[in-house]
Amino acid sequence: MYLQAHLSDPNANLSPRVPHPHPPYRYPVVGKLVVPPPCVPMTLDELATFNGTGAVPEGRVDPPLYVGCAGKVFDVSFGGFDMYKPGSSYHLFAGKDSSRALAKMSFDAADVGSRDLTDLTPEQLAVLADWASKFEHKKKYPVVGTLPPP
Repeated sequence: MYLQAHLSDPNANLSPRVPHPHPPYRYPVVGKLVVPPPCVPMTLDELATFNGTGAVPEGRVDPPLYVGCAGKVFDVSFGGFDMYKPGSSYHLFAGKDSSRALAKMSFDAADVGSRDLTDLTPEQLAVLADWASKFEHKKKYPVVGTLPPP
C-alpha cells in the first residue's frame, strides 16, 4: 500500500522511514583545476616531446600525453593516461601522428612511424575518421594542436 501511494509521485522517497546509514558528504575542491592548453599549430618534433616521459608541468600530476590523429593533436592525459602512459599497450601512439596506424588498426612499427595516408582504402579512411570523432566527441580528449599535412 505504501509503495503504491508513492508510485504516483516520482519525486517521493520510497523509503522515508529507513535513514541512509551514511549521510551524503560534501568535499571541498582543494588545489588547482588543470585546464588544457589552447589549440596551436604543432610540429612533429614538438609532438614527440609529449610522450609521457617529460617534465610534469605545474598543476599536473603526470607528464602530458599527446596523440596525433587526422591532423589534430589530442591530449589523452585527460581520462586516458593509464592507457597511453609508458609501459601500457597504447604508449606506442603517444607523442606521434598515429593516423596511419589507427586507420589500419595496426600496432606495426612501420605504420606507427609513417604519416603516409595515400595508399589507405576508403574503409581505412573511414576508420581514421571514426577514431578522430571518438577522441573528440566520445572520449572528449581536448584538442591541443594541429599538425601540418603529411
